[in-house]
Amino acid sequence: MDFFKSIADSFTSLPEWFSRFSEFLSSAFSYLPKEIVLLLTFGVFAVVGIGIWKAVRR
Repeated sequence: MDFFKSIADSFTSLPEWFSRFSEFLSSAFSYLPKEIVLLLTFGVFAVVGIGIWKAVRR
């Protein structure tokens, strides 16, 4: 049960991670429009999420 609680706690902090990573990409690629940075950020999180999902399913 503690395992599931820790997973739920990590999902509650997900918006904070998303925001920090988006800020990092915005500063690293300042020449890109904000919308493109948002798409890059979402893409990275989607790929990581799918990777974790596949790892857990095995």
